[in-house]
Amino acid sequence: MNLSNLKQVLSLEKQENRSFEPLPFYYLEVAMQLLNHASEDVRDSSQIRQLIENVWNERIKKIRDSMHRMDGQATFKVLCSMEINFLRSLYVHNNQSANPENST
Repeated sequence: MNLSNLKQVLSLEKQENRSFEPLPFYYLEVAMQLLNHASEDVRDSSQIRQLIENVWNERIKKIRDSMHRMDGQATFKVLCSMEINFLRSLYVHNNQSANPENST
């Protein structure tokens, strides 16, 4: 994941009515490990960190919007590991809010 690739991914993610851009399943975990422990070895590390955060925010926005609409149009087959975990926690939270007697 280089700077130009991340800029392109972010641009595509921001387009309305676009599905999720395919990304490596563990892109977020690997990027964070590299940026947290070896940022001095990564060229443009601060810009890359910001772009990854922006990509994450755009994808989470799509997930939330899809969950609110629940129109069956969301395609979740290209989500990364962290996004799936976020989606899981969002679903559990929404389900518990809707059915407080079933929460544990």
